[in-house]
Amino acid sequence: MRTPSSIGVASARTLLGCILVSGLTQSCEGPEAPRPAPPTSPPLSAPPVPPPAATVPPKPVAEDAAAVIEQLIGTIAASPLVFIRNGSEHTGEKASAHIRDKYEHYKKSIATPEDFIAKAASKSELSGKPYLVKLADGREAELSGWLSERLVELRKAAAAH
Repeated sequence: MRTPSSIGVASARTLLGCILVSGLTQSCEGPEAPRPAPPTSPPLSAPPVPPPAATVPPKPVAEDAAAVIEQLIGTIAASPLVFIRNGSEHTGEKASAHIRDKYEHYKKSIATPEDFIAKAASKSELSGKPYLVKLADGREAELSGWLSERLVELRKAAAAH
């Protein structure tokens, strides 16, 4: 084996590289000596491993806006509360019929239950006054807020199933 003192600097670097790579397990003598393949380095970051199929949460089912809106209208119709439009009191049946008519009129611009509440069930188009609901305790509340609370309840019930 050659020693660093008997060879040039470039050859010494080659010899040193050969020793480091081979771990002194093979000879690096002469030009005919095989050069070991450079070590392969691992990738900087491993590709993400998907979790097992059993732990992947199911994709959320898209909400059927029309079905939810129909449930909200049905909630009004079945309610024993008094609904107030432009100062006049109405049963749930009459209030729901009026709101259904407005829903049909604005249907093309309604994509979500929130749109329905804002466009068809919040205020009079004639007077601009908010629709009200007289609660069991006698207090009046805006129908839009009352329906928004019913919407939250419907979504919680749907998520529980």
